[in-house]
Amino acid sequence: MATSSKKKKQIMPRVNPVLGAVLLGSGAAFISMLIWYVTVVLTRWQIGIMAVAVGFLIGKAVVIGAGYKKGRKFQFIGFALTLISMFISEYMIERYYMSEVITEIAGLNLPLPLLVASFIPMTFRSLIDDPLTLLFWGIALWEAFKIPEDRSINPSDIKKYGVSDPNEPSDKKR
Repeated sequence: MATSSKKKKQIMPRVNPVLGAVLLGSGAAFISMLIWYVTVVLTRWQIGIMAVAVGFLIGKAVVIGAGYKKGRKFQFIGFALTLISMFISEYMIERYYMSEVITEIAGLNLPLPLLVASFIPMTFRSLIDDPLTLLFWGIALWEAFKIPEDRSINPSDIKKYGVSDPNEPSDKKR
């Protein structure tokens, strides 16, 4: 077994944890963006469990990419990648529906890249018009932020906050 773990260490290149988190997280963000877009366009529904899945997928990818390290910087990486993913998927959804209407009314095809000047307000307008979308964004962002959280207990905090170690003998008699 020792040789297999050595082989794994040799096969896995050493990558800066932040770079690994950004790279793997970006891949997960791209995949989740496409899944969110396709799901909404095909079903015409935004499904809450998909928001959980988006945040979970990106948060887990950030942790794995970071070599299973956790902490505040990885939380912000997951949050930022999820926000970008949700923003672009919302743009693509709005663009799809706008294209459908313009094609039906005027018979024109809408070019894929709209100007950034119209892209940002259009996405914000869709969030304001549909508060449920904003709720789903919040769920996805929360998931992506919580997964890379470092939940380890610092021994100095135990004494600082007066929590006793259950393994140490107590001075107080009950």
